[in-house]
Amino acid sequence: MLHGDDPEEAIVRAVNDTKDNDTVGAIVGAAMGAVHGVDALPRRWREGLLGRTTEADDGRIFELIAQAQQRWLGGWPAWSD
Repeated sequence: MLHGDDPEEAIVRAVNDTKDNDTVGAIVGAAMGAVHGVDALPRRWREGLLGRTTEADDGRIFELIAQAQQRWLGGWPAWSD
């Protein structure tokens, strides 16, 4: 993987240098996070994100998932804890 040792550069290049940049950026970002861990991603990118799940998260992400499932999948498959 080009820039595989530098998660920030890999994601920036994926977003800036590709045609389908949102999709490619999401895939490269997920791969870089999986390979290098969240701490390898720039802190400035992670601060203030909504919807992430942490100990202090308000759980809103689960409400949003349920709303999306209801709207787009008619409630199937149902979200369960």
